[in-house]
Amino acid sequence: MAGHFMETIGTPVKAVARRLARALTAGSGAEGEGLLAAMVALSVLVAPLVFLHSFCDTAISLVAVLFLYRSYRRDDFAWAREPWFVAALVFSAFETLRGIFTTYPHIAVVSGLVWMRFPVFVAAQCALFRTVPRLKRRVFWAYGLTVAFGVADALYQRASGHDIFGWTPGMGGTRLTDPDGKLDIGMILTLIGMPTVVWALAAATNRSRAIWLRLAAVLALLALTAAILFSGERMAFLLFIAAGAVALKVIGRLRWRAIGVIAGAGAIAAGLVVAASPPLRLRASEALWQFSHPHRSAYLEVMHGGLRVFAANPVVGIGFRQYRYDCARYQPPGVPHEVCADLHPHQIWIENLAEGGVVGTGLILAVLILMLAPAVRDWRRWRDEPLFGGAAMAVLLRLWPIATTSSFYVSQREIVFWPLMAFAVAMASWRPDEV
Repeated sequence: MAGHFMETIGTPVKAVARRLARALTAGSGAEGEGLLAAMVALSVLVAPLVFLHSFCDTAISLVAVLFLYRSYRRDDFAWAREPWFVAALVFSAFETLRGIFTTYPHIAVVSGLVWMRFPVFVAAQCALFRTVPRLKRRVFWAYGLTVAFGVADALYQRASGHDIFGWTPGMGGTRLTDPDGKLDIGMILTLIGMPTVVWALAAATNRSRAIWLRLAAVLALLALTAAILFSGERMAFLLFIAAGAVALKVIGRLRWRAIGVIAGAGAIAAGLVVAASPPLRLRASEALWQFSHPHRSAYLEVMHGGLRVFAANPVVGIGFRQYRYDCARYQPPGVPHEVCADLHPHQIWIENLAEGGVVGTGLILAVLILMLAPAVRDWRRWRDEPLFGGAAMAVLLRLWPIATTSSFYVSQREIVFWPLMAFAVAMASWRPDEV
């Protein structure tokens, strides 16, 4: 099944590999342009590879390595003086040094060091967007086509019982899979779909646009919403709806009364869909039970376990990627084994507090705030730049405190989050009059 998916993307991957090989073997005169072309191709390829976690991480890492090599050849490391990059270096150094004194230091130390590939990737995108202004359009279309493919695959899986690669829904048929067989298609579409949402809302609410384009934009929004609803991922759907309400105000420039009417109609339609679908009805009933019995919620029990770890190690935490190994020792007798059975406490800020303490959490917050602040201050450009607005909104969604959305440091989430952060930072630093 996964082999079919790999065959589907095999041609563009081979093309990028050939271009990369030519870049690395080019003579000195063509080397600069060859490296630039390779980084551009890999940056665009990040979007369609998002469903293949290891391949996507490899593409991100290659961009980072090539950018470091290019900076070395040009003797140009001015980007390393950016405040957010300095903060990232401090965070990486802290996690690396803290990792020496953990239960499994080889895991913590290596994880702390290789995490720096993401800030370097962000720096590379900032440089590329200034050098190749058309890159932003290519990345936007790459995300759009990837979202279209993911939506079609999800809807087909819900309708037929399997996706186009043969994967069947998991968790008793209540959760859809992505094309790689993982149960995270809803959250992936929620995050990478934000640029499409921004474009569609801007097009649908612009009366000067052709009617067919406005209708196509509305249909795209409905299809994306349906795919996320049918995925069975409750938190992904709630985050998507919350982001949609904000986008209607910021991008669509609608009044709150109109947004309320749209939200009410959408809630009725979603309720009818859920009532007609046994898998979705089961997911909804589970959610209602958890809300009505919070003291027995499995998610809250796991989060409480993470808070106990933080309470016992409040300053520097237990170390990077050490939660699975050290969680149980900080739990009182009688706590179910399942509380510590996962890699993380299912809440990204509790995870940061447990593994990094106040120091580590403060440092990663500094990195994220310094990166994202210019994009937030420039929010008026979001409507006119779908990649900019969509990437910034997706990053804010991922950082939302109440979201129970896996680990912040697991690869399958990092390869979704960090490219979006990179494009938001790059767009905030890019101006059309600079070209």
